[in-house]
Amino acid sequence: KTAKAAKHHHRLVVIASLSRFDETRADQSVDRLPIAGPFGMPTLNLNAAAWGRVMRSFADELHAWRRHERVIAIAHVGLRSGQVKEADVLDVGLMRVSPRWIPLDSSYEGTIEEKLCQASRKFEKPLRFDADEAEVFPDFWLFDAGKDYPLEVFGMATNDYLARRDHKTAWYNAKYGVAGWWHWDAASDPGAQRIPPFPDPL
Repeated sequence: KTAKAAKHHHRLVVIASLSRFDETRADQSVDRLPIAGPFGMPTLNLNAAAWGRVMRSFADELHAWRRHERVIAIAHVGLRSGQVKEADVLDVGLMRVSPRWIPLDSSYEGTIEEKLCQASRKFEKPLRFDADEAEVFPDFWLFDAGKDYPLEVFGMATNDYLARRDHKTAWYNAKYGVAGWWHWDAASDPGAQRIPPFPDPL
């Protein structure tokens, strides 16, 4: 693949898990994208500007990586002129996933995903690029409660977030009824033992 890309002056997309975070390098600059199982791939060189963009745009995902959670990197790379073993990372995005490879937007969502899996519930995690023109879409859809049942995790307490939460609450109440959707206000009541029970499966 790299030889063909080099021949035709094409760029490549690399999709891989980040390697396990190395505490011994915690205070050092990252000069290569640290991916797991890099065998057969060119060395993915990462300059300071690119790494700075990652730190600004994906701070939550980097925190998760440092906690040894699984994080996926999607990198746009260009091979160095005349080489197949050296490439420069042009842009990169990170996505935290659960041990079951389900995308997560927060540690609170991770708590709910694990709880749903432990209970063998049937559910889906919608992604933002699947939302189309929907005004509101939930953090999870529960599919075994007799109807499509939205689940929401409210995990922040900023003014903008609270305004959005109020809007979503009113929208869900109007569309599904007060008892027709589920939510956990994790920001004000973060203890996992206080998570409201899910609706019973049917």
